[in-house]
Amino acid sequence: MVEAGRVLSGRYRLVEPLGAGGFGQVWRGVDHRLEREVAVKVLLGSPAGGHQAARLFEREATLAARLSHPGITVVHDVGVDPACRFVVMELLAGRDLAAVLADSPAGVAVTDAADWGAQAADALAAAHRAGVVHRDIKPANLMLLDEGRIKVCDFGIARAVGAAGGAAARGYASPAYAAPEQISDTAVDGRADLYSLGCTLYHLLTGHPPFTGDTHVAVLAGHLSRTPDLPSALRGEIPPALDDLLMALLAKDPAQRPGDPTALAARLRHLSAPPRPTFRQEPRAAASGAAGPARCAVFLGALDWSTTAATFRGRDHEVFTAVYPPGGTRHAGRVWGDGVYTDDSSVGLAAVHAGLLSLTEGGAVTFEIRPGQRAYGAASRNGVKSTRWGRWSGSFVFPEEAERGLLGRPKPQPVFVGPMDWSSTATAFRGRDHESFTFLLPPGGPRHVGHVWGDGVYTDDSSVGLAAVHAGLLSLTEGGAVTFEIRPGQRAYGAASRNGVKSSRWGRWSGSFVLR
Repeated sequence: MVEAGRVLSGRYRLVEPLGAGGFGQVWRGVDHRLEREVAVKVLLGSPAGGHQAARLFEREATLAARLSHPGITVVHDVGVDPACRFVVMELLAGRDLAAVLADSPAGVAVTDAADWGAQAADALAAAHRAGVVHRDIKPANLMLLDEGRIKVCDFGIARAVGAAGGAAARGYASPAYAAPEQISDTAVDGRADLYSLGCTLYHLLTGHPPFTGDTHVAVLAGHLSRTPDLPSALRGEIPPALDDLLMALLAKDPAQRPGDPTALAARLRHLSAPPRPTFRQEPRAAASGAAGPARCAVFLGALDWSTTAATFRGRDHEVFTAVYPPGGTRHAGRVWGDGVYTDDSSVGLAAVHAGLLSLTEGGAVTFEIRPGQRAYGAASRNGVKSTRWGRWSGSFVFPEEAERGLLGRPKPQPVFVGPMDWSSTATAFRGRDHESFTFLLPPGGPRHVGHVWGDGVYTDDSSVGLAAVHAGLLSLTEGGAVTFEIRPGQRAYGAASRNGVKSSRWGRWSGSFVLR
């Protein structure tokens, strides 16, 4: 039993209780040796008893002490007093996000939730690099400091990567935020923390966790088998890009979730920026077939370099032209993808990445809206570094890439290769980057004559003809001419079923092509 005024190990005086967390009670304390205020977490019960709880308590101190990051609570000391075991930590001035939610039961501001999530993801990136998985991310374990910073607290059930499992490893995660693999007793890694962070963000944005029920069993069943409602269906101001990100974080299969907390932090930080003005939605043109005339681009006027294409999601294959001012900065936005870009990428910076604009001169660029992909590649080009990403529900491409070279110089005319069969690939042209070639495909092609990997950007061992059918440029029945441009390889290729052709996802591949 501990009480106010008790001095632990002759050094730490307990002043007042602050609350309970994990396996212990947290006190405001004073370190008499260093003359500073501290937080002291004491393990409830006798220091000689509760072996399992004591082991977990000590592990929290050991693992947390390994971590050094401004977003993780600092551990100063650990000790045993005749009255209790204890851990001494920095004293935080603020309140946890569970308390914030109690004051905002309908949810917090979208920009605040995204900003806090980005900070938490930064801290988790540091923990994961150190080989530590937190395993219990939830609002109560994220402290919002008075100056607006987030601290990740309570590593009470954290585990080192590769540590043995058992009941202690799986049994203490909070049900409302537990990853499916924690519930089903399968291998757990850092992606479980990102799932729990997704649940936390969902709660912050909508006012409740993604799965609720009258019993813990009902809640856990939701994590294992139910699809949560789209956050925007519960709160209309949540943007589609944030919908996508949360649903990706809440994927049942860890392999389908974002796996890199640093990339996640960048994406959330991008979403935490104040909303940009939206464009007036033009009437949609009727969908045209592959053989129909190309639609005229809608002129958007002058835009700033941070503008994305997310406003136009769903207007697939419509094209828009924007003008960018001279003197852009590469820090104005983010770019995800290579050749095909996520629709929340900066269109202007993506155009620089693609070699269609320069930041110094600015200029006009035309982009085409496309459906989402399961994977987006990454590359550093023209001073802009794009980032790899997984599933994302909207994308865009630059038709101008087929017509313009670097900074507007005309590309060479395509080389006419002649009649080819439907199984022909582009591998013979690998290394001839940005050169274009034309195949003539005969009528009556079978869809089983070859394979297609990718979506918008295809691996160079894909059937060029079937890729053209997939893209809506040819029909198997009629055949015809198709022009393609050779590109360098990518780290990832997406997948989609279109026009009777199913393309497959693939990872790193050393050569690719796009269709003109």
